Amino acid sequence: MKKALSILLSLIMAFSAFSVMPFSVFAADPDAVGLSVNRVTKKDPSLTFEYDEYIGYGNDVVLKASVDKNATGIILFNIGDSAYYSPINDGKAQLTAPGFEPDKYSVSATYPGDSEFDSDREEGYLEVCPKCGDSAYYRVTGDNNENLVIFGSGDTWDYTFDSHADPQCESPFFGNRDIKTINVESGVTGLGDYLFFCCYDVESISLPEGLTKIGEGALNYFSIIENITIPSSVTSIGSGVFSNWHSLKSIAIPDGVTSIEYGTFFQCYEHRRQGFL
Repeated sequence: MKKALSILLSLIMAFSAFSVMPFSVFAADPDAVGLSVNRVTKKDPSLTFEYDEYIGYGNDVVLKASVDKNATGIILFNIGDSAYYSPINDGKAQLTAPGFEPDKYSVSATYPGDSEFDSDREEGYLEVCPKCGDSAYYRVTGDNNENLVIFGSGDTWDYTFDSHADPQCESPFFGNRDIKTINVESGVTGLGDYLFFCCYDVESISLPEGLTKIGEGALNYFSIIENITIPSSVTSIGSGVFSNWHSLKSIAIPDGVTSIEYGTFFQCYEHRRQGFL
């Protein structure tokens, strides 16, 4: 009897020890132990993100995103510190956001994912550019802010060179020594008075066809440039436009110019005029 009880007790103790052993084998990779599991592989949503890199101040910021047409849910948009969302409709989502001040902003579009598609994110930067006309804007690029671009439509504003008389009417480029190149894009039709006054170190300027007017003193004191061709669309050149172009050697003026004001070529020591009426 005692022997039977001893055997039973031994069996109970052995079973108890076995029951508290950790089953670490089940924590291993299922494939490593030969178990079959159903893995869900989500699809790439093929997120694309579109926006204008440069936006004129006062215009809406518009962000667009597209994903697979079968993707559902929303797109999360970010502009700087501001966050928005837009529902996906037939694979597309769009955000229109007004009221951003001139500055550079980080932007992003994020698809959170769903039961079928993985999450995805695209990001970049855009710049809201200041005005220099009712519908004309400017941006400055380059490591040393040496490249100036005027874009938009219509005429730029007229400015004055006398900041003491009216400080609010001084050009934002007045006396700028950093600017080396100026590119006026197609769509701008007129350069206002004293727009680039005293930008002494400009080395090149590109003017578009469609430009019709160069205002008084608009290009005064470009002392480095040697040659310039005026677009054939220009009909009016204001007083002092090429005054103090000390290095000017040649200039081509189109037949359509109907007026050149007094003092336009004052102190252009080396110029040779071509194509005059």
